[in-house]
Amino acid sequence: MKTVSVITFFVCIGLALSATLFNSENIPTPDRDEPSCEVCLLVVNFVKGYKNRGFSKNDIKQEKDHVCNLFLPDLKEICLQSYEDDVDFVYAEDDDKTVAEMCLDMKQCTSKKN
Repeated sequence: MKTVSVITFFVCIGLALSATLFNSENIPTPDRDEPSCEVCLLVVNFVKGYKNRGFSKNDIKQEKDHVCNLFLPDLKEICLQSYEDDVDFVYAEDDDKTVAEMCLDMKQCTSKKN
């Protein structure tokens, strides 16, 4: 019975800590209505995925036209202008950052007011 009480105690402590540490109110939400933000979120997601699969930065930079051609003309221009900077930024950052955090850090997105 003592073991169950100890386990229950630590489970409760863990839940309390996770509730305070990972409070979703503390995580900024990017404003997806901004064209540069929408492009950034998609490009960074693509780059981060390929980085995690072991592709080199140069390999991903060669995919610029392929990736940017997926966008409508006005967003394609934004992609073509920012793609290489986005790739450089993703490769310089820690893997534990989310796509949204990276785009906010690059100032491609602003935080949405809740």
